[in-house]
Amino acid sequence: MLTILNRFFVLFFYCFIALAVSANEIKNDPNTLTKQDITEWQLVDITYLPDTPLKHEALYTRLNEVKNISVKSSDSKLILDENHIINVHQVTDNLSPRSHELLQKVLERLELTGNQQENQYFDFVTLPKQYNLNPSLVLISDYLFLFTNDDIVLAFKLKQKMRETLATIYEKLNIIDVPLNNYYWGDEVNSNNDIFLPITDKVDPFVEGKFDDGCFDEFNYFFKGMMDDGCFRALKLKSYKKIKLLLLSSVAINSAERLSLISLSDDFNLIDRLEIGETSELEDGGIWSKYFIDKNYRITIKHFNSPYDYKKRPTALVSKIHYVINKQGKFVKVKR
Repeated sequence: MLTILNRFFVLFFYCFIALAVSANEIKNDPNTLTKQDITEWQLVDITYLPDTPLKHEALYTRLNEVKNISVKSSDSKLILDENHIINVHQVTDNLSPRSHELLQKVLERLELTGNQQENQYFDFVTLPKQYNLNPSLVLISDYLFLFTNDDIVLAFKLKQKMRETLATIYEKLNIIDVPLNNYYWGDEVNSNNDIFLPITDKVDPFVEGKFDDGCFDEFNYFFKGMMDDGCFRALKLKSYKKIKLLLLSSVAINSAERLSLISLSDDFNLIDRLEIGETSELEDGGIWSKYFIDKNYRITIKHFNSPYDYKKRPTALVSKIHYVINKQGKFVKVKR
């Protein structure tokens, strides 16, 4: 009888431990959280002010790594890249003087220095291995800030706020219809750019002079822009089925202009981005593009090699690529 009871208690003990472990795994599994439990954050800014600057190539690689970070939160948890959960707890101000300096720079850039809301500071219970983060997190108003051990501060904004702002902007944008034959690009871009309206009116004091009007765009990473994109201006096309479409004009630090086609869902989530107008420098000239969107929203992009000595060597067609918009709003490459 005692043997049977002993076996029962041993079995019960192991079952209890298994249930406890399972419950903890469920608690820390983002797939078990409902959408109502989860808050989505959108990266809006990366600030890098090191004492010893990295070489250009290393810096570009590092910034491209951190710009792909995905952040969500739920109660006292931070979810990185959909499946890495970090428990956090609120503390008093725990930032180092260097982190305070970085944070102040970002607050100036985001025009939050006059914000009266009390800063909330958090510590990571377990330090994540991703992105070389240090264990500090700060919440201010609708923004969340993460810090790395190599003098980078990442600023995020409530994604719902971003979508609400974009919805308001979208209603005010000028609208055009297809077909479009390279309109608002190339020779047309300067003479017709007034029809584009700015996505934001913020001015970045740290890049004043790098862009034509020193503008700073919180929507850069929302639109999956390049590291040096800025000065977003937009124009909307008539919707394709239930897909909202934007022509998005942007300017790089080297003053090169880009034109992109953006697809959005009904609730203003980004679906896809297609570069339809861009230039790139070569040693003996450059590559530039022309686009055409027909009445059925089929997109053709032609890339040309334009040599500096064009009188001796004519401009030549390099490639011609065709795209359609699928039911999900993605731009899909097709054969003509």
